[in-house]
Amino acid sequence: MNTIQKNKNTSTPQILVIEDDVILQKNITLSLRRAGYQTLGASSAEETKKILKVTPVGLVLLDIFLPDCNGLDLLEEICGSLSGGNVIVMSAQDSFENIDRARRLGAAAFLIKPFMLKQLNEAILEIMKNPHSKTSQFSVISMREKQQH
Repeated sequence: MNTIQKNKNTSTPQILVIEDDVILQKNITLSLRRAGYQTLGASSAEETKKILKVTPVGLVLLDIFLPDCNGLDLLEEICGSLSGGNVIVMSAQDSFENIDRARRLGAAAFLIKPFMLKQLNEAILEIMKNPHSKTSQFSVISMREKQQH
């Protein structure tokens, strides 16, 4: 089954989905809402910065390729303003350089596209249970396997 499981936690933090592919953004946010999460969507770095100025966010799902900047540059800029700094980077560009940079900048995980919603759910639940810190394991998640770094 490819749906996000229902979140039993009633005080769920807001999740910001930063994805310029409107259809993918909508699918992710709808799935997360059905699971009981509060979500917001952004399609660009500019829109993301505006949202983060006025809205507390507990978790960010961040695409690397945005129309107005590289998502990893945005990660570097916004990581300090996030409550907990919990970010899952999403990209089909799973080069060592992208994965390593995401890890060094403080992302909790790198989710390789395409992915199943079940994998996204598992990553979110893991971060919710164990908020990310510099000493946490960094996960690379793909349809092939999950790797710890």
